[in-house]
Amino acid sequence: MSSCPFPYPSMAAAASSSSAAAAAAHVADLPHPPATSSSDRDRPTASPPPLSSTVISKAAHSEPTRRALLSKITDTNQHVVLQCVKEEIDRLMADKGLKNVITLSADLTSLNLLLDLVYIIQQSGEWAETVPIIRVAKHQGRGGGQLPIELGSADVERVGSRAVCEGRCEALRQLSLIQRHIGIPLERDSNGLERLGGRRLTIRPLLTLPANHPFRNGYDEANPVCEYHGAHFLSVRDAVLCRMGFGGSKVVDQCVTLYNDTARYNRLRQLARQPPPIWGCHTISTIHWATLQAFDRIIVLHGDQPDHTFTAHIYIQSFTPNAEARLFTTERPVDGKEGAALLPQTVRVVHEMMRDAAVVAFGNRLAIALPPAAGDDGSGQGGEQTSGPAVGAAAAASSSAAAAPPAAGAAAGSLSQHNGGDLMGIDSGGGPASSADGQGGGAGGGGSCGGSSRDLLQKIRSMRSVASQLVSDLDVAERMIASQADSTLDGASLAGSLSTILAEMTKQLAEIADHNSQVPISVPLVSDYVSSSSAAPAAAASAPAAGGAGGDGNRGEKGEAAASSASTGDDGGEGEMAADDRRRQRRRGEQTAKAADGGSMMGDE
Repeated sequence: MSSCPFPYPSMAAAASSSSAAAAAAHVADLPHPPATSSSDRDRPTASPPPLSSTVISKAAHSEPTRRALLSKITDTNQHVVLQCVKEEIDRLMADKGLKNVITLSADLTSLNLLLDLVYIIQQSGEWAETVPIIRVAKHQGRGGGQLPIELGSADVERVGSRAVCEGRCEALRQLSLIQRHIGIPLERDSNGLERLGGRRLTIRPLLTLPANHPFRNGYDEANPVCEYHGAHFLSVRDAVLCRMGFGGSKVVDQCVTLYNDTARYNRLRQLARQPPPIWGCHTISTIHWATLQAFDRIIVLHGDQPDHTFTAHIYIQSFTPNAEARLFTTERPVDGKEGAALLPQTVRVVHEMMRDAAVVAFGNRLAIALPPAAGDDGSGQGGEQTSGPAVGAAAAASSSAAAAPPAAGAAAGSLSQHNGGDLMGIDSGGGPASSADGQGGGAGGGGSCGGSSRDLLQKIRSMRSVASQLVSDLDVAERMIASQADSTLDGASLAGSLSTILAEMTKQLAEIADHNSQVPISVPLVSDYVSSSSAAPAAAASAPAAGGAGGDGNRGEKGEAAASSASTGDDGGEGEMAADDRRRQRRRGEQTAKAADGGSMMGDE
C-alpha cells in the first residue's frame, strides 16, 4: 500500500496502547469472509456486512484508526473495503451537490488515497458556488471539456499535505482538488505562498481591510477577499472566474466615455459596482483596482446550469473616463449565416437576460435577432426580422442617443461602426454611412438634428457632468500632492485625466459660446472605442481618409479579437489578463500624452 500523503508524526508518537485499542474497536465491524469448515466449502458464502460511514470517517481523520483498518485488510476482503469507501465518497459528493459533476476515476484504487479524499471532501465546505464555475470551464473546453470530472490519484496527491489543506480556506480546498480539470493550477510554493496560475494569490483577512474597503461588507471566511494580479477580488472564486473572462469568442466590444455618452458611462459603472445578483445571474466576478479606483465585472449570462449547452458572459471594465463592455460566447456559429444570425442563441440570451441593459452595454449592435428572411438579396434592405426585445431596445437606443452629446472633437462619420472585438462581424446597424462632409448618418440615418435650444441645454448638462468629474479629480489630486504621491503611476494617470477634462471643458465652452441654432449637429448612435477617449480629436482629424483606413484598422482589431478568442486553453486566461493590464496602462499613458497636447490647444484657443 502507498504511504499516506498526510503525515502525522506527532499524533503517531502520542498514540498509546489505549488509543490503539480504541482504534481497533472502531474497525471491529470490518467486513471479512466468514470462517468455513470442510463441510461449508460447497455452500455459497453470505455477503460481508458493509463498512460503516463512521468507521470510514474516523479512518480518514485519525491515523491510529487508519492503521488499525489497514491491518485488518487481507487479499480476500480488500476489494470489498475499497468498494465500501468508494460508495461512501459517492454519498458525500451527492450530499455536496456534486452528482454528475465529479466522479471517481477507475485508476483511483489506493485505500490511503481514497481515505484522504474522504477527508478532503468532508473539509471542503459547500460547493454550490463552485459547481457553476466548473460548468463554465467545461463549456470553454478547459481540462478536456467534459462532465463529470473524473478524479484520479494525481488529483488527490496534488492537494498536498494535511497541514496545507487545513491551512487553506474552503474555496481553495475545493480548487486544489479540481484545478487540473478547470485549467487553473494552484500550488503552495517553497516560501509558503499561494500561487494561482503561477501568480501570487494573497488572502486578505477581514482585519486587514480598511473600513471603507468596498469588499468589507459581506466578507466570507470560507471564500475570502483576495489580492491577485494587482487587483482586489471579492472572493477566491471571483479570481478563478476572472481567469476565464476571455474564454470563448468575442462577439462584440463597445466602449463609451464620460464625455461622449455620460448616461451610458454611468450605467456601466453602476453595473460594475452594484451587489449581485444582476439580471438574476449569480455567477459573477467582481474586481477592484484600488490604484485606479476602477471596477471590472464578469457576469455569466448562460452556461452555469445543467441544461445549458454553451456559455456566454459579459465583461465590463470601468475606469475614468472610459467604460467598456465585451460579450463572449462559446456558441458555434451557424453556417451560411451573417451578422447576428451567426449566433442566434447568444443574441436571444442577451436580450432575455439583460433586457434594456443590452442597449446600454452594446447599443444596437445586437438588435438584429433573427437571420434575413427568404428572398433577401443580402443587401440588408429588406426581409430582416428582429425579436420583440431587440426591436424595443433599438428604439430606446435611438431615442436616448438622439439626446446624447457628440463625441469630443469628432463628427458622427469619424467613428467606425465596426469594432475590432467583433469576431463574428456582426453589423452595428447604425444607419447609413456618413457623407463626405461628415454630417450624414446619425441615429437611424434619418438626417441630422438641428442645433436647437434643446441641443444647447444638452451641452450645458454635459458640461455640468464634466465639471463634477473635474471637482472630484481635483480633490484626489490635492490629497495626492499633499501626501507627495504625485510621482506615482496614479499621479501621472490623474494628471492626464485632469488635462483631458480641462481640454473637454474648454471645447464645450467654445461650442456653447458659438452656438447657432441653424448649424446641424450629427449625433452618433453609439460611440465605438477607438484607442482612448483622448484619441477622438485625432479620429476627427483623419475623418476624410476614413474610407481608406477603415479596412486596415478593422483587420488589426480583428487580429486582437482572434487572439482573445484563442484563450480557451489552460493558460489563456493568464495571457489575456496580462494583455488587458497592458492595454489599460497604455490607455492611461495615451491619455496623459494627449493631455499635454490638450494643454497647448487650450493656450491656442
